[in-house]
Amino acid sequence: MLKFGLEKVEFSKINSILILGMGGGSVIKTLRNHFNYTNSIEAVEIDPVIIDIAKSEFGIVENDHLKIHCADAFHFVETNTRVFDLIIIDLYIDLLVPDQFLSTAFWDYILKTKSSKGSLLFNASVKESHITNVESLINYLKTKVYKVDVYKKVNNTNTVIITNSL
Repeated sequence: MLKFGLEKVEFSKINSILILGMGGGSVIKTLRNHFNYTNSIEAVEIDPVIIDIAKSEFGIVENDHLKIHCADAFHFVETNTRVFDLIIIDLYIDLLVPDQFLSTAFWDYILKTKSSKGSLLFNASVKESHITNVESLINYLKTKVYKVDVYKKVNNTNTVIITNSL
């Protein structure tokens, strides 16, 4: 899903990336191997066991260009003071994006964390019952003067939302 969205990003303008929901680190490998992205990445993952698996099984290791935070994504963006050129939001459990990550409070923090020239990539893997919440989020983002592209049923399942500054 995320590779689909990443193919629509102009990496020549990206100097820093924030990943919310690192999981096993596949998006980090995709960024490094398929998009030759060598600049700074910060990744947030709430589960320390998943971080350990990413390190031991998938070779995701912190270095000068990769910082991993074991933290709740909402709390991280709420207290974060850095800005990023690309924020990848991949926060879901099975087919459900927890409601807190569809709230305007969360997205206000996300918008504050994004650089003025930055982009957002949201893997909004959703159940039919949450479509209304995602549609509300899309409308909210459009009021913030961002270009909002919505790709539904990517790989016949997920909705991917990409925003860019105008």
